[in-house]
Amino acid sequence: MSNISEEIKKTETNPKKSKIITESHEFRKKMLFAIRDADLSTAKNYLEQANVYINKEDPIDILSRIEGNQLRSRKNFMLSHNSMYALMAEFGGLDPVLSHYMSEKYAILIESAVSNQELEELHPQMVYHYSSPENRYVLIEEMPLSDKVKRYIANNFMNELSMQTIADEFYVTKEHLMRTFKKETGSTVNELIKKCRLDEAEELLRNSRLSVTDIAIMTGFNSVQYFSTVFKEIYQMTPTDYQKQC
Repeated sequence: MSNISEEIKKTETNPKKSKIITESHEFRKKMLFAIRDADLSTAKNYLEQANVYINKEDPIDILSRIEGNQLRSRKNFMLSHNSMYALMAEFGGLDPVLSHYMSEKYAILIESAVSNQELEELHPQMVYHYSSPENRYVLIEEMPLSDKVKRYIANNFMNELSMQTIADEFYVTKEHLMRTFKKETGSTVNELIKKCRLDEAEELLRNSRLSVTDIAIMTGFNSVQYFSTVFKEIYQMTPTDYQKQC
């Protein structure tokens, strides 16, 4: 406790540092509001400005919070911001199910990172996905059924999905769901589910050190073998080979 008190006193008696801390918190506040409002360009702009305060000079001691371990210090910083981003995005209309998935996903990616550079590259991805307007799709009663189903799948692809579950969500029969979706989009509901899962899996294979098994489970595939089979159909190589290539 005495060390914390000493640090507070040092800051209070250092007007320059106090000013920098105030500025950095102001940038963060504006960025959080931009994330809440799904204002992607503004959020990215504020992140670039906020990066001044988490560089190697470490003007407000973010990277030295754990002595001799910058990586752990940065991870702790990003984990706390991951929670804030998720909360603000939910305030702005991000579906709670998708918000939970995204916050869990980024927590895992943060913890699995082995360098500061990985974390630096991950931070803009977090801000992009939390503030993307595409994730704030509001269902309107007059929308075509296919549009409602697309958004439902985009928010729930990581969970176990069945035709009956989706049909029940929109108070239609399975047969009506399959027939209408095919007519309105030219593809099937199962094809869309598979695509959403593969798109997410491909991103994780490209940007993380997670195992193929973990990625298959995270993205809703019921077996690693099935995941490998459908992935190879699209990318002409196994998930393991794709990850090595990336």
